[in-house]
Amino acid sequence: MFCAKDGKRFHAKVLIFAGVCAPVFAQTTQGGLKFYPPPCNLYRIENTPVLSLRQRLCLWTDRSLTSGEGIMGAAAGAAFAQFTDRSSDLQKGLAGYAERFGTRYAQSTSKGLGEVFAGYLNHEGMRRELGPWKAPPGSSFGKRLGHAFAAPLWNYDDDDATSAKRGKRFAVSRVAGALASGFVGMAWTPDRLNTPGRALRRSASAYGGYWSSSLLSEFGDDILKLFRRL
Repeated sequence: MFCAKDGKRFHAKVLIFAGVCAPVFAQTTQGGLKFYPPPCNLYRIENTPVLSLRQRLCLWTDRSLTSGEGIMGAAAGAAFAQFTDRSSDLQKGLAGYAERFGTRYAQSTSKGLGEVFAGYLNHEGMRRELGPWKAPPGSSFGKRLGHAFAAPLWNYDDDDATSAKRGKRFAVSRVAGALASGFVGMAWTPDRLNTPGRALRRSASAYGGYWSSSLLSEFGDDILKLFRRL
C-alpha cells in the first residue's frame, strides 16, 4: 500500500514537472512561449553576429579567470621563479610563493581583460581564441614563418559570425592586453622594480607570448612528427 502511494506521488510529480517545464523549453509556436538562452550560453555566443560586452566577459571568465590552464600556468611559473629568482625583494617560503603565484595570475587575468575591452571598442572578434594564425595549406617554410610572426598583429572582425569568410583588422586588443599585463604589477611591485621601464619590459614579454603561441600553432604538428621519427 505504501509503495503504491509513493509510486502514484512520483508519477504525479513527473507529470507536474513536465507540464510546467515543457512550455518553457518548447520551440516557438504560434502564440507560444519562447526559450531564450542566457547571454553566456555557448550556442548563443557562437551564433550571435556581434557579441555584447557581457558575452565577451563570459568568454574571459572561461578562458582567463577560471581557466585551469591559466591557474596551473601561474602555479608552475611561480614554482620555477621560486627556485631561480635571486631577488631579495621576495621571500623564498610559502609567502613568497603565494606572492609570485598571485602576480602571475593577476597578469594573466589582466591580459585577458585588456583584450576584452580593447577588442570591444575596436570591434574585434573574440570567438576564436587565437585568431587567424595558420598559413594556408601547402605554403613554404619561409611563408609559414613570416605568417606566424605577422599573425598576432591581426584579428577577425566581430561581425558575420556564421560566415566562413571574415575580415581582419589590427589587433589593438593584444596590445592592450600586453600593456595591462605589464603595468598591473605596479600596484604591488617593490619600489626598486616599480618603474615604467620595468612595466614596459613586462608588457613586451607578455606580447611575446602571442608570438610563442603563433609559432607553436603553426609548427607544433611538425615538431611532434620530428620527435616521433627520432
